[in-house]
Amino acid sequence: MGMTGFSDAEMALLSGLDAVAWVTRTRITYTDSFKRDAVTRYRRGESPVRIFREAGLDPRIIGNKRIERCIARWKREPPDAGTTRPHAPAADAGREGRPAPMSVVLAQTMRINALEERLRRLELGLADGTAR
Repeated sequence: MGMTGFSDAEMALLSGLDAVAWVTRTRITYTDSFKRDAVTRYRRGESPVRIFREAGLDPRIIGNKRIERCIARWKREPPDAGTTRPHAPAADAGREGRPAPMSVVLAQTMRINALEERLRRLELGLADGTAR
């Protein structure tokens, strides 16, 4: 993440991860299941950076400080606090009926393209018998 926030490509990458509920230019909201798993693993002695990296959250993109702060905050919260909001982030509140910002459209387009390419490779693997 640069000084101006996440790039469109970074947002697309992050939004496609199971650990991420949603992402904006400057914020990441993680799923409750990822938070619980991260705290459990941390309490067993695993490195926070390793936990995030294995979830696809590269510290070079999200930053080591963000990882440290998340773990510190989550380990103070009850494990079933249910902190993932079931609605869009506040920055998008009141947007009903208006078009999404171009950065969101671009991020979604990139994610769709990546998923379609993955599906195409899997289908080719099934067709030639190399898929696992």
